[in-house]
Amino acid sequence: MSRLAIDGNYLVSIPIDLNQYQLCTGVAVVGLKVISPLAPNLSSKERVIAFKRAFSEHISYGQALRKIANKHAKTCERLLEEQSIQVEGLTMALCNLFTHRKSVLDSYDSFIAPAQIQISSHTELLHGIAADLDTLTMIPIHEAIVSESKVLNDYIPRDKLLRWINDCRVAHDELVDKVQSISVTMNDVRAGARIDQLEPEDFDLSKLDPLLDIVRKLVGQIESRQNILERDFTRVETILADISNGPDDQAGDRFEALEHLYKIHFEEYIPEITRCDRQVRETVVQFSDSKAHLTQALMEKLLELAKQQSTIYIIPQALMALDKELRVQAEAFLQLLHVHRMPPAWGAAFIEIVRRREHSKVLGDKVNQIMGILTSFQNQEEARRDTFRTEIERYLPKGLLKGLESATPSIKLSISEDEILLPNLTKDDVTAFSQMVASLRAIQDPSTVQTSGSLSKLHAMMVQMSPQVDSPLLDFEELISNSTFCDRIVKLEAENAKLRKEVVEMRAQAAPVSQTSTAFRHPSMNDVLSSSHSTKQEEKIKAYEARIKNLEQLLQQSYSTSGAVEKTHVTDRRLMQEMESTIQTMTLEKERILKENQQFCDQLQQSTQRISELTTLYQNVRESHDKLRNEKQTTDVQLSNTLVELKKLQDFLVEVREYMEGCCLSLRRDTGSEQKSDIEEQTPVQLNHMRSKPASIDELRRCMRVLKDDILWHAAMMESMKNSMQDSQDGSDVTQSVAAEMVTLIQRLGETEERLRIAENDLTVAQAHEAVLEADLESLKVLYERAEGHVAAAKVQRNEHQAQQEKNALELKRLQDLQESQIEQHRTSEVVLQKQIEQIKKELEQTQADSMADIESQKQAHTKAIEQMRLDMQQDLSQRELSRLAFSQVQQMREQIEDWNIVCRLSLQHLTGCLDALVRLVQHTLSEDVVYALIRNNGLTGSTENCCLSKLSDTFSISDAGAHYDDTKSLIEGFGNDDDALGGMSKFIEHYDLLLRELYSKVVSAGAYLDVSDSVDRIEKRWSDLTGQASFRVAFQNFKINDLVLFLPTRNPAAWTAFNVNTPHFFLDIQPNSVFADRIQQRGWILAYITGITDKTATDISLSPTNPFGLAEETRYHICQATPY
Repeated sequence: MSRLAIDGNYLVSIPIDLNQYQLCTGVAVVGLKVISPLAPNLSSKERVIAFKRAFSEHISYGQALRKIANKHAKTCERLLEEQSIQVEGLTMALCNLFTHRKSVLDSYDSFIAPAQIQISSHTELLHGIAADLDTLTMIPIHEAIVSESKVLNDYIPRDKLLRWINDCRVAHDELVDKVQSISVTMNDVRAGARIDQLEPEDFDLSKLDPLLDIVRKLVGQIESRQNILERDFTRVETILADISNGPDDQAGDRFEALEHLYKIHFEEYIPEITRCDRQVRETVVQFSDSKAHLTQALMEKLLELAKQQSTIYIIPQALMALDKELRVQAEAFLQLLHVHRMPPAWGAAFIEIVRRREHSKVLGDKVNQIMGILTSFQNQEEARRDTFRTEIERYLPKGLLKGLESATPSIKLSISEDEILLPNLTKDDVTAFSQMVASLRAIQDPSTVQTSGSLSKLHAMMVQMSPQVDSPLLDFEELISNSTFCDRIVKLEAENAKLRKEVVEMRAQAAPVSQTSTAFRHPSMNDVLSSSHSTKQEEKIKAYEARIKNLEQLLQQSYSTSGAVEKTHVTDRRLMQEMESTIQTMTLEKERILKENQQFCDQLQQSTQRISELTTLYQNVRESHDKLRNEKQTTDVQLSNTLVELKKLQDFLVEVREYMEGCCLSLRRDTGSEQKSDIEEQTPVQLNHMRSKPASIDELRRCMRVLKDDILWHAAMMESMKNSMQDSQDGSDVTQSVAAEMVTLIQRLGETEERLRIAENDLTVAQAHEAVLEADLESLKVLYERAEGHVAAAKVQRNEHQAQQEKNALELKRLQDLQESQIEQHRTSEVVLQKQIEQIKKELEQTQADSMADIESQKQAHTKAIEQMRLDMQQDLSQRELSRLAFSQVQQMREQIEDWNIVCRLSLQHLTGCLDALVRLVQHTLSEDVVYALIRNNGLTGSTENCCLSKLSDTFSISDAGAHYDDTKSLIEGFGNDDDALGGMSKFIEHYDLLLRELYSKVVSAGAYLDVSDSVDRIEKRWSDLTGQASFRVAFQNFKINDLVLFLPTRNPAAWTAFNVNTPHFFLDIQPNSVFADRIQQRGWILAYITGITDKTATDISLSPTNPFGLAEETRYHICQATPY
């Protein structure tokens, strides 16, 4: 016997007796709890009963398996849906992590670039600060400034500055370590992007869809076989009824047919249903395993996500702290920068003093010259007034014209003496100082020379500012030439520029295209005239050019001798009169020539400037490359020295180990007469050496501890031996020799420990130095690669620039040739051009008038169209608002109708259950007459109610209750799905409730009760199972009390939000001493049951007591009180 447990509300007990079914060999058939109709020695009546019961059991068995298969199919669908929701939630969490990571990476990228630049500059400053201090000791103070013999180093607090440099170096190293640490953390964050992708083997749900289709197909097969069984049962009942009522001679054939049908059911249909049910169960197990595997993978992913979020959380605060520390160090390094820039500033000040003294000297000379010119001008005026007074004024009435007798205005020019306070430095001093700087650079070691050093910058400053010493005189002459002090010369130069422009314009004029001769036509009369005209124009231009050259020479001579004598002024006046007529005719041509020349000069100047910039850049890159190469060589030498020292330390450690082994061989603990094997005689140090030689300092320390234990043990043994020898008063030589050996061993042990300690310290220092050198080597490699890239880029730019220069030279030559060819061509006449210009002006005015009229008309049309569009938009907006309101009302009505449908459907289900209970109750308690009397006395009216009561009267029939119950149930379900019959159904529910109450009272008065204890037990057990299953299910939307919820950390350190789907703003209530303190400190996920929900609204600014999570105003959020899972 065995029992077959079926999920659901039934427990079917089916015995298996294989002895009765010898015909079903090879087929696994589940036995049924009935007498086999194939058993021998059964009467006809017993066989009828056996067949009826057997086929009835077949139907019951099929119905049970069909119900179970349907539930299993729904379970598979539910599991697939839950897995899909889990994958969707994980995808949302990954998107959130991606957003956080991107924000942090952007912040890091904006921080690291200026940080690296500042760290590099500070590193270079620290690297060269010693050379800068040495430079200050080598630069003397000139004796004209300080009488004593001093240097720049005497004016700085050197000891205090050295302490400040050490502090800056320590802070800089700590900052470098922190930046490297945050860089490593950011590399981990970048590498954490691998978890953003879902693994196909863990989160691929496409494999479950075919399994679900197979389950549905198997359920369909069970349904079809069950329908066949029910159809055959109806036929069997008919055949059995015919056998019971018919003659006995036909019973044998009918029994034989039934036996054949029974074998088909038992051997084909029932095994097939059983096989389908077994496959469905196996598929459910696969779905369950998939759900468990997916849940486990989801938990692992969530742990990785929490770890990534925790790492990302600490990065912004670290970046802010580093940024603050960078600003503090930038202020601290200003003192070092002051020391670094002091030598170049001293050189610049030295040259500035000499330049100012030269400026004062030039100013005094020029003031004296101007004073002489003005004095001559005053003397000339005095002579003219004397002549006027003697020849003309004496003939005029006295006192009539006032002011004629006044003297000439006086002239006053003065220079302040402030510049005398400057030290007495000359150009020779500047030259000597420059030579001294050059000699200092020459005596420096080439490997230590740096382009960014203070001495190199001082030399560059001297080279750059030395020409400024001679600049005052040149600047004064340039100002004089560009000012109105010599007004006539300025006018002459302006007229000369106009003349040049006019010459250029005349040369640029070319003949029209229509008159250009070709190789396929003969020259016409116009060509001949144009050729003769061109020849005349060329001769005229040549004359103009010769005249311009003569005028320029005269201008130069006039300018150079402008302040000499009055005779020069007379010559200039005569020359100006001669030039005025010529300048008027050639102004435009000369201006055009000068303009084009200026353009070419500007282009040439830009090219020259670009070449100089590229040359400077190449020199800088070359110097950086040389510097990095020298530093690399120095680092290589240091690294090789370190490796040599490390090799020596390793040799020393090997020597110490051998010495320790010798000590161990001389100190063995087995002092007895009995000797053991060779392996047992070895000390722990020797055994360790036999296994593996110590390869690190830790191994040596451990060996030293073991050796020390051995020595202490031997010392104790020797002490005991001494005591015993003293007791026996045996002062033999053996005791003295052993004691001496012990003392010697102890001394050797002390020496060994001291040497080992020194070796440990040396090894630690060597390892630290090696780590520093490796870091420096890596940074130098990066800088070297960067410099190589700059050099390659500079080479490419230089090649491109050379190619561009060649191209510009060719283009310039081509333009020059084109200009020369265009100068040789001229236009036919200026009259034609003027007429064309006048015609074009008229056409332009007409076109402008027409355009203005069209624009005005288009503007008016556009204004009207815009106004119409604005009105249409307002109408559309109002219609859209009305549509939105109507849509919201329709949506609310639809939701209310759906809610009412659900309520009605649930009520009808309740009524159905009550009706089922009453049918069974009435079958046991009341008679049919009482039921019909109650229905007839019900007093309902209306077509719908009478129809329902007519059906109910059939339903309450005692004999056919089971047959007509399904019709009543379908009728009630029809009412539940029809929205138009809601009114009639409400009336039916009211009257039906009265009928149920009256039937219940009749049942109670009859004193009959139905034992439903088994059903209650099964319901309670099923409810407990469902509650237990629901308690382990994580909710993700529509949260309520007792739901199991997953809370995840957010950017806000005080917010843990519930993992949700379209149910936002559910936050965990975090108290100071809550049970989640450890998880909150670790920034991990929290799985808990909700015990209470408090609804709140954000009504204030962000991060206020009423808005602690930084939400928008008027946003509703929920605080969840929870207990751990």
